[in-house]
Amino acid sequence: MIGFQPIVPQTGYVGWRFLERTTETQRVAFEKSPELLRDLEYFKENISKATTAEDLVNDRRLLRVALGAFGLEDDLGKRATC
Repeated sequence: MIGFQPIVPQTGYVGWRFLERTTETQRVAFEKSPELLRDLEYFKENISKATTAEDLVNDRRLLRVALGAFGLEDDLGKRATC
């Protein structure tokens, strides 16, 4: 699962104004993205099957969604922390 990262094409005040105008539109587009919707559906259908931490860690897709929910998606490849 990919975390929401707004697009800001310029820096400084111009970038800030762009972000103010488009943040909500960008967030709605992100929330409707097919990849996100598929991952959320998969999570809903399969999280109850993960009865141990090992089960969760062994299912990379479930783990990706779980870590992404807390902004930790970059830790997916770090096996020592997962």
